Parts: sequence; structure tokens; C-alpha cells
Amino acid sequence: MVADEGYFETLRIPLLAGRSFEAADNADRQHVVVVNRAFAELAWPGDEPLGKRVTGGGMDSYWDQPDAWATVVGVVGDVRHDDLTREGRPTVFFSHRQRADRARSGAILARTTGDAGQMFALLRQTARDIDADVPVRFLLFDDVVARSLGDRRFLAEVLGSFAAMGLLLAALGIYGGVAYTVALRTREVGIRMALGSSPGEVLGMVLRESMTTVGIGVAVGFAGALALSSVMTSFLYAVSPMDPVAVGLTAVLLLMVAAVASFIPARRAATIDPLITMRSD
Repeated sequence: MVADEGYFETLRIPLLAGRSFEAADNADRQHVVVVNRAFAELAWPGDEPLGKRVTGGGMDSYWDQPDAWATVVGVVGDVRHDDLTREGRPTVFFSHRQRADRARSGAILARTTGDAGQMFALLRQTARDIDADVPVRFLLFDDVVARSLGDRRFLAEVLGSFAAMGLLLAALGIYGGVAYTVALRTREVGIRMALGSSPGEVLGMVLRESMTTVGIGVAVGFAGALALSSVMTSFLYAVSPMDPVAVGLTAVLLLMVAAVASFIPARRAATIDPLITMRSD
């Protein structure tokens, strides 16, 4: 790749060692390069990369000129160029002033704290002043990132929709199961209350039993998620499939939904009149 002295600062790529390009790095001076950490670790593992020399091979017109080999003057952090889910690949950055053959096409990067539209208009006019026949296209960096994540975002939305449906079905199933159990145990609940159990004790009994079952289900689901975590790794970025925060919040959400779904029939059981129950039998 080719870059100028403001490239790394514009993209906020950290300088780890040495220096970046300078305006004085022109074609008349010793050619220099900046490499990323991945390239330095691949080419010179355990060694100091600064001062080493590299060549661009057959990628430009300097490959057969020994005195045009470039000296490493800086090391920068790795950048995910193609896909945010892939680690940064080994990269060598040449100065565009020294390797103009590599800069026949490319992009101009700019950063602003103001209105991006005004900056686009200024850059468009500048390009027209230089050459009116050169086509110019502008993209916001956020749009570029969003486009690269489009497929994964769509998949996440689909999976999120299925998860929401699953949560709703789970709530309905818990409600129906607890309501059915309470209906079968109406006589038992009536006898308990006739013998002195308070509505709060009956409510607690029903909730404990239902939440115990839900807790077992959450544990089984956690084990299944752990077994399938390797499958989900390829769909995630900058987060682990078993991220403690995400897993914890999911478990809490499931327990809260289950508690609400169980509370309604449990409360109904706590309001049972023992006399009516005994008479109905």
C-alpha cells in the first residue's frame, strides 16, 4: 500500500515504534517504509524491525534496483482492511512520494469535526480544479463499516427475531403449564389454606416449584449454548460467544419472563376459597 504522512493519524492507527512518513520523504531520498505489527512479527520474529530493508518485488518499477530497497522507519498497529471479523494481515506501507507507480488509483481520506457535506463540496470543487474529467465519489467511513457488516447485521436481526418469538412461546408455555398444574392441585391448595396456610405461602410454593423447573431449563440451555459456541464464533465480532455479560443478562431476562408468567396463575391459586373448593368435591 501507499500512504502519506497524514494517513495513520487520519485513521487513528497507532504508531508503535519509529516514525511515520514525512514530507521530506521524496523520490530523491532513501526510500522508506512503515510496516504493521503483523508484518514485523512475520518477517523478523523476536527481532527489531527498525532499520531492516524490504522490497516491493514486482509490484512497482523499483524491484530490480538494489539501491531502491526501502528501509523500515516505523511500525504501526494492525488494521482490519477487508473484514472486521478477520485479523489484520501483514502490510507494508510505501511513501506515495517515493513509489508513485503504486498510487495510480486509490482513495483520499479526510477527517472533519464539522459538516461532512461541506467538506464533500470543498473536495469536489478541488478535484474539478485539478481535472474536471476525474470522477469523484464520496463515502462516509461509518457507511463503509456498515456495508462490511451488512450480512452479519441481517443474520443478527433474523436470529434476534427468532429469539424474541422463542421467548414469547416460552412465556406462554410456562403460563399454560403452571395454570394447568394449579388447576389440578385446586383441592390440595384448598386443604392447605383450610389448615392454616396463608395466601403468601401458597403463592411462594407455586412460584418456587415453577422457577425450579425454569432454573433447570436455563442450566440445560446454558450447556447447549456452550457446546455450540464454536459455531457462533464466526458470526460475532469483538465479543465472545460466551461473553459473561451477555450470558448473564440473557439468563436474568429468561428468569424475569418466567417469574411474570408464573406469577399470574400462582396468584390465582393464592386467592382460592377453601370452602368453595371443599364443597365442589
